[in-house]
Amino acid sequence: MFGDLRFVPAWRWPVLVMAVAALASALLAAGVGPARAQTDQGGIDLRPRWTPGQAATFEFVNLRSSTSSLELPDRTIDADFEIRSEGQVRWVVDRVEEDGSARCTMTLEWMSATLVTPDGQTLTNDTRKGSGDDPTMHGLLKAMASKALTITVAADGTVTAVDGLKAMRDAADDAEMVPDEVDFNETATELAVISGVPGLIAVGDDWSVEHTWNYGIVGMDVGSLDQEWTYTLEGVETIEGVAVAVVRGEADRIKLDASAVAEQQPEGMPDIGVRLTDASATSQVLFDLSRREAVGRYGTLATTLELRIPLPNGQTIRRTVTETIEGTTVRMAEE
Repeated sequence: MFGDLRFVPAWRWPVLVMAVAALASALLAAGVGPARAQTDQGGIDLRPRWTPGQAATFEFVNLRSSTSSLELPDRTIDADFEIRSEGQVRWVVDRVEEDGSARCTMTLEWMSATLVTPDGQTLTNDTRKGSGDDPTMHGLLKAMASKALTITVAADGTVTAVDGLKAMRDAADDAEMVPDEVDFNETATELAVISGVPGLIAVGDDWSVEHTWNYGIVGMDVGSLDQEWTYTLEGVETIEGVAVAVVRGEADRIKLDASAVAEQQPEGMPDIGVRLTDASATSQVLFDLSRREAVGRYGTLATTLELRIPLPNGQTIRRTVTETIEGTTVRMAEE
């Protein structure tokens, strides 16, 4: 899944919205170049064997749909919330080490966010414009746009470090609202690379990867999701002369760490009960074997979170939040 950017507290950028067939169509529309060497003797290599100066531009579309039910002692309040984010990201390979690891630059060139609130309002903010419907959100997006981050990628495709957030924080009215290194690690992980590739593999082979990403519902930081993923190489297809590997991912285990909820509780307040009652995540990647980078990615994350808030009179408020995040990223240009 893509990394979630917290444009408002606990609203992060996830990162996903098309099926693989649609991704393939977008790839064709982007006009990818001719095929070069795609595989190595004895297997297929999905690791990032890049060339310094190699660059690509990706576009993303993400949709987050949230349904909340608040059960009070005397009534129930339901609310729906929708956030659509779009943008363009540039990825440049700056340096490649002898062991295959690399240092890259990731720049969020522009971003837009459209919110549909429970009362039906539509609020749009776009960094390509001078102002937006929500000045706070628009200012935060502007603070993050066009700021270069340095991304360190290990030889197996794992993102190991993110540097350069100071420029974003300095430009923001509230530096704490800028996503942290974990969020941008997730963003980079779900952009050009496939994580934890063990080496040369064959069609049908799989491997396991663990991720711990920040997690929140609309309006509230919750903590993190510890995830165990299995990725499988499903096959290799040729699109306009380019060999493209199709990789499927599925989260086998998703465990909630709700420590952020306790940190936000007022002192002396009874503990809020937090339980993740349902969670699933999937990913599908089209990987250009000539340039060793993703050309399209689709993923989903679905969660149901239950919070039980005790009242001084012994009664309990229960809030149930069901969210679905879908998103897609497509490589639109290459250099």
